[in-house]
Amino acid sequence: TRDGKFQPSGKVPDATVSAVALALVTMARDPAGTAAAYGKATGCCCFCSRKLDDPRSVAVGYGPVCAANYGLPH
Repeated sequence: TRDGKFQPSGKVPDATVSAVALALVTMARDPAGTAAAYGKATGCCCFCSRKLDDPRSVAVGYGPVCAANYGLPH
């Protein structure tokens, strides 16, 4: 919602809702660590899903373009 509360669609299976809720809590607790873990696990940017080729990008979980778009260090 606009005030930051997670409100899933009623059409989504409960298991998916639980997985998304857990991912959101994990990201809220440790955004940098979660992004890095995603990049290392998938080799893709956690924001746009593009393939990460640079070892530094894989380490942080996002590429330089998304870093600039979101004001993040790279």
